[in-house]
Amino acid sequence: MTTGSGTTISRWTTIASCAAVLGLVALATACSDADVAQTSAATSSPTAASPTATSPTATVVDVDAADYQRSGQAGYYHWSYGTSPLRECAIYPGENGAPTLLCAATFAPGTPDMTNDVFTGPPNSVTLSGERVENYLQPEWGPAAPKPLPVGRRITVSGLSCTTLAEASTECHSSAAGFRIAAGAVVERHDG
Repeated sequence: MTTGSGTTISRWTTIASCAAVLGLVALATACSDADVAQTSAATSSPTAASPTATSPTATVVDVDAADYQRSGQAGYYHWSYGTSPLRECAIYPGENGAPTLLCAATFAPGTPDMTNDVFTGPPNSVTLSGERVENYLQPEWGPAAPKPLPVGRRITVSGLSCTTLAEASTECHSSAAGFRIAAGAVVERHDG
């Protein structure tokens, strides 16, 4: 050990170094706590979510399917899940009278063209019937404008259900198969 002014300088250097280290630790802890608080607030705040999206914990409300039934067409239900461009779905009696669900959608580039009667082109719809999800080419939807199915609402007919998740986004399923459309495009599908 040194004596005199060398000892005093050495002590002050040690004290200053310890204070600097403690200050950095305190600053790092404060920043870490602030980041956690900001992250928690952003994920739990209802205003942090998009105003049109439903959160996974949001309550889904079932609608009366009769409100979406086409006048004069037994077993035919029609609604929209997006407005610009119009995105619509329908449940109708399909092959052998089994209920079939059809929703307008876009597909990834390179999806093979299809033929439906005299029409040939890329698929513009997805269908769900029982345990099958298939691409489909829908020539036209018809003249009647469909009633919108609002965000957070679910329609169920004969075991087929669709929930509007956000503008141009829906999730539809049967007990064995289903699909999800986000921003108008098919993004997920599973067969039974």
